[in-house]
Amino acid sequence: MLSEFHNKGCDVYALSINDPWVVKAYAESLGGELKYIADAVGDLTQLMGGGFDFGDELGYRTRRFSIVIENGEIKEINDEQGGELTDKATAENT
Repeated sequence: MLSEFHNKGCDVYALSINDPWVVKAYAESLGGELKYIADAVGDLTQLMGGGFDFGDELGYRTRRFSIVIENGEIKEINDEQGGELTDKATAENT
């Protein structure tokens, strides 16, 4: 699926609230060409309104969403809007 986005000239990033060392280790364990953004304390996620508070066990985390940006303009936002996963923000629906 990633190659389909690349064939269309798209860059794809995964955003996670975690420190850069954990995100790097996770990326290396998966392999592949996906680019990752470590949002160490959640500032970017909060700025974008893309987080969800999962309570005492997990705390504030990035919820699943996708954003299509063309030439600096947001064209599409697919947001799960909570902690439950749906098909709304999957790669197939972006």
